[in-house]
Amino acid sequence: MSWDSVIGQDRVKKILRNAILHNQFAHAYLFYGSDGVGKDAMAIEFAKVLNCSFATHGNSCNECATCKRIAKLQHQNLKLVFALPTVKNENDIESGDDDVTSKTSKDILEDIQNQLEKKAQNPYFHIAISKATAIRIATIRDIKKELSLSLFSGGKRVVIILDAHLMNVQAQNAFLKSLEEPPANTVLILTTSKSNELLPTIVSRCQQVPFDILHTSDIAIALNERHNIPSTDATLIAQLSLGNYGRALELLGEN
Repeated sequence: MSWDSVIGQDRVKKILRNAILHNQFAHAYLFYGSDGVGKDAMAIEFAKVLNCSFATHGNSCNECATCKRIAKLQHQNLKLVFALPTVKNENDIESGDDDVTSKTSKDILEDIQNQLEKKAQNPYFHIAISKATAIRIATIRDIKKELSLSLFSGGKRVVIILDAHLMNVQAQNAFLKSLEEPPANTVLILTTSKSNELLPTIVSRCQQVPFDILHTSDIAIALNERHNIPSTDATLIAQLSLGNYGRALELLGEN
């Protein structure tokens, strides 16, 4: 069923579902809250509903080609933005203005692909590319170029900026124009656990959606149903995770 990939967060689901039902969704959202509570998972599911070929009552069908491609993070209307390693030019000087992906090494590109595959399999997986510490202005400029292009199909273009607080000041200032003059049929979603590190002008131009710490019972049920963890062990792990499902998954491999 639609939204089932997201654990708990019923209040947020209701907000987004109502926005879809009344066709009154914002052009930009700020999903903020602790790590591992489902901000990215919710953003991906929201993108799915906005583009589903057979969406009904604010829910996606999860069966059409569009839903399946978005779930795999392979649909042209979905763009994930995250921190990438610093690009250096021939003189070994950091360059914030060059195209990022075209100058990225083969090893880094493989790392990106592997982590995107893990994110598709588990939307609670946290993408962290080696030696990537910031979302730089070059990345934002690439996104702005894409936003100027026409959509390949119907639906909505959804751009999700993961860990948006990693945008440096230059990148945030460059991103402001997209927030002030949003392209048609585009929804921008920023996810962050550190909203205080975003410029006030960024925050004020987004509809702010706070995410709650996950209940122990919700995490335990998810561990039991998704990973076949016995109920007693699942409850213990859920308690140790302190409301962070990502941390709960890490604890599965620990003694």
